[in-house]
Amino acid sequence: MSEQRPRILYFKEFIPTPVCILLSLFFAMVFQFNGGVFLPTSTQMSSALGCLREDVMMAGYASFIGMTVIFPILFRLKFRFTTRRIFLTVCPVLIVCNLITMQSQNIAVLVATCFVSGFFRMWGTFECFSNIRLSVTPSGNFHALHSEIRHAERRFTELVCLCRNSGGCRHCLLSPGRSAQRI
Repeated sequence: MSEQRPRILYFKEFIPTPVCILLSLFFAMVFQFNGGVFLPTSTQMSSALGCLREDVMMAGYASFIGMTVIFPILFRLKFRFTTRRIFLTVCPVLIVCNLITMQSQNIAVLVATCFVSGFFRMWGTFECFSNIRLSVTPSGNFHALHSEIRHAERRFTELVCLCRNSGGCRHCLLSPGRSAQRI
């Protein structure tokens, strides 16, 4: 007898669970790519704004800080609001943050907008992942999920080591002649 998986509540009942999981992962990816400053292009952005590269990097780091500041209150927000209300709040705020970031010439406004964008970006991503968690492991045994992820990481590391060393070390990313560095 097949195990009945819990359905993801913010999708209609006729949508299959695997499609719901893929769409949720896509939404989370969209939230993560949605940010104020793309740090690898900080040199070009600082040239366009006429400011120091460190100022643009400060805006990028403000986004990272916004992503971490939300964690103490994340579960309170999740249990207080419905998924629909969260998405209807997060998406317009991120759209406004992107519009402000594209038009802003002031570094202080850019830093504040990136902070708010990071806050709401993590909130939306957490909401996507928390809803698909029980569909991936319906029994609630998250240890099995983490052991599968660890096994996949180990196999990938061995593959990379074999490619780089042509049969050398199995658990470190070495080129021949370098000292061992564990992952």
